[in-house]
Amino acid sequence: MLRSVITPPSHPAIRRIPELPFPTYRFVPGLQEHPNLSKTHKFPPVTLEQCWDYGWDLYTHHYWWEAHEVWERLWKAMPLDSEAIWPNDHPKRRYVQGHILLSASYLLAHMGRQFEPMRAKAHRYIKEGMP
Repeated sequence: MLRSVITPPSHPAIRRIPELPFPTYRFVPGLQEHPNLSKTHKFPPVTLEQCWDYGWDLYTHHYWWEAHEVWERLWKAMPLDSEAIWPNDHPKRRYVQGHILLSASYLLAHMGRQFEPMRAKAHRYIKEGMP
């Protein structure tokens, strides 16, 4: 299993919410202190309405663990616009869950672990829930 830092992308995407700072490091399990215990790895306050875009900023800048955490917060809160309760297989929830899995699969690939089944499931969920 690889335990190396994640490098930034060579051609970073334009940020969707540039005013929200990135954490101080890209978390790799077993390499750095877990973000929930760290005094230096800080998420800025992110509203539920900002979770999707901030997750994209994190994902496209190779903060894969962090993106999955932000998107998971959104996934757990869905739907945002009503009191309805959506089942886990609701298309919009599947779409977000697919992105959570996709981000996690990139982290697994970076660590040298098996990622293909998770990535295949991610693509299936994204396709099933695509708006």
